[in-house]
Amino acid sequence: MGAGVNGEQSPVGVVDPTFAPTLARLERTVRDNLVGTGAQVWASVDGEVVLDVAVGSTPGGRMTTSLAHQCYCLGKPLVALTLAGLAADGIIDLEAPLASIGCDVELVPTPSCSVLDLLDHRVGLADLTAFEYLVTPRRHRRSAITRATRAAATHPRYSEIVAGVILEDVLTQVTGRPAVEVVEQTIGDLGLEHTAVGPDGGRRLRERDEIGVAVTGLPHRAAPFLFDLTDHALDDLRPAFGILTTAQDLGRLFEFLRVNVSDNPTDDLPLGAVLRRLVTPRHPSFEDPATQREMLMAGGFMVDAARNGIVTRASTNSFGHTSGVIGGAAVADPTAGVSAAVIFNGADVDPELQQLERRAILGEILSLADRS
Repeated sequence: MGAGVNGEQSPVGVVDPTFAPTLARLERTVRDNLVGTGAQVWASVDGEVVLDVAVGSTPGGRMTTSLAHQCYCLGKPLVALTLAGLAADGIIDLEAPLASIGCDVELVPTPSCSVLDLLDHRVGLADLTAFEYLVTPRRHRRSAITRATRAAATHPRYSEIVAGVILEDVLTQVTGRPAVEVVEQTIGDLGLEHTAVGPDGGRRLRERDEIGVAVTGLPHRAAPFLFDLTDHALDDLRPAFGILTTAQDLGRLFEFLRVNVSDNPTDDLPLGAVLRRLVTPRHPSFEDPATQREMLMAGGFMVDAARNGIVTRASTNSFGHTSGVIGGAAVADPTAGVSAAVIFNGADVDPELQQLERRAILGEILSLADRS
């Protein structure tokens, strides 16, 4: 058993001895209440799970590996994978103009804009943040999205919500089904049992008591962020930004991606070729004024993970994504054969400190894997 905060014992799952230092660091971070009172971490090296751990506590009790947290932008890779699957099946051309595939014309930023342009964050859709979207009354959200689309800048910027909403419309148009259902099928196909991207899935997790309440006010006082559990919050779950998930499921998702973009994919299906194309940068990096970071985006992923600040070290063909509210991040490094994910349950804490801690945890996993 591993020590949690306030002397509480937390369950420890899989811990390969090589990666015991990562567990020790995670426990110290949680014990000091730096970015949360609890955390989860999952890692795989060459297809073997070496870490699957939960430490610390949540307001409802112990942290476990099955407690899902609201991880916001970490849903973007699931949307990208779903679109890649449709492209591999010949249902959609990712480079075709949105209007040609039936996308609502009010949601098309420029006539030539394609799915890849949206995934690469090339069309300047940054005028509406996820927070602004959430506090906008539901009856006004459609008009807010269309105003943001019309106001799209001519230079690349990271899009928290607008590009995702447009991609949801694309999924609906090309499949004839609600976008939530389409992405949930991807979740089911991958066997991600503790992940939800829509209200019904969120309520199923709540009924199973598998939503971990985040905490705010750290490091001096941890107060429950109960909004996560309300019907209003669950109604706002959507693939564009509202994923509920665990480090275990995130890690498995990125392990699936790592295997399928490797030089020796596990099968001969075209999905691997589409995914390799997605995570290969088509454009140079850009300075994003909102995040104040240099970002290199490709296919819905932050590529060259160290350059994007996801980890302290990784190969240039690594890719991943992060969450800006809950301290979550995931990475896949095909060169190193490593996939990993970490979630801290602190909400609304110092973003720079969050970034430093998750970078350190994921970077240490890659370093230990390199030495093993």
